[in-house]
Amino acid sequence: MKDDFFERDKAEAKKKWEEFEKYENKEDTKLKEEAAKDKAELDSEAAKVKERVEAFDQDIKEDAHKDADDFKEDFEKFKNDIEHK
Repeated sequence: MKDDFFERDKAEAKKKWEEFEKYENKEDTKLKEEAAKDKAELDSEAAKVKERVEAFDQDIKEDAHKDADDFKEDFEKFKNDIEHK
């Protein structure tokens, strides 16, 4: 009789453990899926930010070259004005 109780308790404990493992695996899978979704969203946002930064950087370079060209042109005009006076 004592063995019957022990075996029944053992079987119940095993059943509860198996249920817990199923629940744990289900929750792990759910968390992994949520983490993957969050990572994908962050990667997408990071790519958008990178594109904006690169475009901004390109605009700065273009503006700097334009300013340099304008300065060079103004300097050449000034130089010609001085030489022809």
